[in-house]
Amino acid sequence: MQTVCKQPQRPTQIIEEPPKADPLEATIRKQVLDQMGKPINLYSVQVTNVGHQRYRANIRCSKSGSFEQTITDSFYLWVDEKGTIEKSNPEIEKKYHC
Repeated sequence: MQTVCKQPQRPTQIIEEPPKADPLEATIRKQVLDQMGKPINLYSVQVTNVGHQRYRANIRCSKSGSFEQTITDSFYLWVDEKGTIEKSNPEIEKKYHC
């Protein structure tokens, strides 16, 4: 009797498309910076969709003389279908005058 060795089957690799950029993120990012001003040491403004027409905006700034960044401001935002900020928590106030 002859023994037949079967090659183990490799699981099928599922390749997912990278998530598409939310078209409203750039609109929201611009509004946040327009309302609060732009920090001199701004590193990035991260805008994340957290639910239907709700976003989180985190403002990251570099520490002076360092590559290290810290979140200096964070807002929970409610926007309309065009991305216009209708409400934020906390309220976005003019903080930087640059």
